[in-house]
Amino acid sequence: MNRRDFLKLLGAAGVSVMCPFGASPARAQTASYDGPLFCSISAMGGWDVTSFCDPKVNVPGQPEINHWSQSASAQTIAGSPITYAPFANNQSFFDRFHDDMLVVNGIDAQTNSHDAGVRHNWSGRLAPGYPSFAAIAAAAYGDGLPLSFIHNGGYRETAGLVAYSRIDDPSVLRSLTDPNAVPWGGGDVMNDADETDVIRRHQDDRLAAMMASGNLLPREQRAMASLQAARADGAALAALGALLPEQFPQPIDQDGNYNWLLQQIEIALLCYQAGLTVSCDLVSWGFDTHVDHDVDHTTYLAMLTNGVEYLWDRADELGLADRLVACVSSDFGRTPQYNEDNGKDHWPIGSAVFMQRGASWGNRVIGSTDSGHNAIPVNETTLAPDPGGVTIRPMHVQDAMRRLAGIDQHELSLRFPLGAEQLDFFG
Repeated sequence: MNRRDFLKLLGAAGVSVMCPFGASPARAQTASYDGPLFCSISAMGGWDVTSFCDPKVNVPGQPEINHWSQSASAQTIAGSPITYAPFANNQSFFDRFHDDMLVVNGIDAQTNSHDAGVRHNWSGRLAPGYPSFAAIAAAAYGDGLPLSFIHNGGYRETAGLVAYSRIDDPSVLRSLTDPNAVPWGGGDVMNDADETDVIRRHQDDRLAAMMASGNLLPREQRAMASLQAARADGAALAALGALLPEQFPQPIDQDGNYNWLLQQIEIALLCYQAGLTVSCDLVSWGFDTHVDHDVDHTTYLAMLTNGVEYLWDRADELGLADRLVACVSSDFGRTPQYNEDNGKDHWPIGSAVFMQRGASWGNRVIGSTDSGHNAIPVNETTLAPDPGGVTIRPMHVQDAMRRLAGIDQHELSLRFPLGAEQLDFFG
């Protein structure tokens, strides 16, 4: 799907590309969101892309960059420019998904700090204050949806554009969809229907009186308005409740690991299916491998790719795969050599992987690094390596994502300009 087709999808969903005054036509024209869905997955801690999508082998005279390259080389895929390291379960992942992915290598986060790296990569700005793409998309397309933005970790700044919901536990989700249910189950309720009606009438009357009093500060007015909207969405949340299974499956991945990412994905997809959610931030932990790097990265990279496979398999089962756009990235990369504890430390150069079924921009690689994993600039027009060109930074990635989603000229995006050269990653 190219950008033009993507915009057609927005139009079919009742979502216009430009929306004055920050109001979202998605909510105005449809009671249940059925436009494009955005999913960000953060490999928290700083992943080693030289053992993933930007493979690096040892060079004589330089420190050893990867132990695996003592006996193997970077792997290729027939008919594809994408290469990968023979590490973890990379082969099955890239063999299966290369046609539907864009790999962006050589992204310079300009920091070795976790907080700054997370903030920079997911907002496009190193300094605090800018919202993530996921927050802007949720605000632009899901204004009024009760769960427009689900955030389970990583970068949570919304700049006040939208409220986020942290839902990574099935029991929390059940309580949210049916707050009158007795927590220990069994189908019992805390109040019968008549009692619940009386309580709700008194709550609504009290809220209306407070809103009409003229005594509320602006922040209190916003809080009351949010509460009013949340109560009005009770029926929508009840519809989500009807989709919940009796028992959530244990999040055990195909390698037998307890994989929390699977549970996050399952909940996110159900919220997508209910038409209540536009974007989700999900996390996969374990990548800050300062000690025993190869052992831990083998485990956690496999858990990450197992999770991404589960995302697409379940999205397909639920009829959501053709609407889904996913981005997998991290705080930054890891050093091009091992430390004395056989670990790897922080390194500012990283990568991002974008995925969309049938995308015209799939099966491509943009950006590159040298043998020491230093970023090589790209030509602003052709995106080919160019020593006099532009070094890819998170602002270029975030700018391209906004343009792909058709929200680059939205009032909310314009409120947070990135000032990036337009590197046309998505064609």
